[in-house]
Amino acid sequence: MTETKRAEETLLRAYAAQLYREYTWIVDAYEIPLRPPLIQVTEHQSTWGSWYADTRTIALSRKLIQDYPWDIVLEILKHEMAHQMVSELRSVRECPHGEAFQEACRRLHVAEWAARAAGEIPDTIEPGSTRVLRPENERLLKKVEKLLSLAGSSNEHEALLAMKRVRELYARHNLESWHRHEEPLFVRKFIYFRKHRIEKQVQAIFSLLIEHFFVRVIFTRSFDAKTLESYRAAEIVGTRENVEMADYVYHFLVEKLDSLWKAFKRGKTTGRTSRRDYQFGVVRGFRRKLNEEKERVLEKAGTRLGISSTMALVHRGDARLREHVRALHPILVTRRSRTTYRDAQAFQAGLKDGKAIVLRRGLSSSTERGRLLPTGVAGDEIG
Repeated sequence: MTETKRAEETLLRAYAAQLYREYTWIVDAYEIPLRPPLIQVTEHQSTWGSWYADTRTIALSRKLIQDYPWDIVLEILKHEMAHQMVSELRSVRECPHGEAFQEACRRLHVAEWAARAAGEIPDTIEPGSTRVLRPENERLLKKVEKLLSLAGSSNEHEALLAMKRVRELYARHNLESWHRHEEPLFVRKFIYFRKHRIEKQVQAIFSLLIEHFFVRVIFTRSFDAKTLESYRAAEIVGTRENVEMADYVYHFLVEKLDSLWKAFKRGKTTGRTSRRDYQFGVVRGFRRKLNEEKERVLEKAGTRLGISSTMALVHRGDARLREHVRALHPILVTRRSRTTYRDAQAFQAGLKDGKAIVLRRGLSSSTERGRLLPTGVAGDEIG
């Protein structure tokens, strides 16, 4: 056997071993009484996955594993596991993607796009991206984009008013949806770090998103088919418009942390932890700025409801989202990060700079990151 052939076989075994681990976790998490099948990685180019009942085999395409993010691979794996459930746990026979299959998909929380017979993979990681938004949601996103353009004004007062207006619009939109008892369509968006740990200042950004932008965030791990390692990832869950906004704010702040740090350290002698402590201070400063206005924003958004009714609606909406997240991630550990810092001077400087941040439209026209509207393992929930 040649070295190339041996390396290929080692690679395929590593893929299969990871898929077995994911299969076991899914079965345990959702309490599905399935026996492990044979899992194979094939060279199929036209089929992402298959279930063969006669040989009890789940086959997944090598191209799928190598070309797509791991959360996409897991949705295809769950699709085939749903076929296995129908084949081995149901006594009736029906068409391959009939009601029994759909029920199995619901039990496994298979993404909507992956539960379809065609199994067409969406252009983005977000499973709900192909669904047409309601007209009012489209109007909301367009208004927000215009307001964020105004936030680029050199007039500081005008910029601050634009940012406040964005938050009021989102708050009112959510309050009205909850007041009408609309059934929310929740979607997910993944952010991959290619790191084994998430820095404290980045964790702080996600905490800010949870507190102010009507989303939940779960820290998980994602397998990398190129390095054969598992890295940290963050999954943002919420309604489409809220996930869009949270994703925008995340990338805006990440880029802002880098630019502010470069400006702060210029001409200074900084310690080993200075960057982390300064950037952590920036996020804390911006979060305090949002906290100072939170009740006023909610009160103004719910003018016709009164503050007590407004807070009750916020609680109801958050409870529905938490329930959805718990269904997606039955095994979930809530963790809170420490807020300690070593370089007090850097932290205080960051705190001051963070309180001066104003959300603006995309920082760079050459990248989709930082723009509002572009032209699987047991999770850790942060709260």
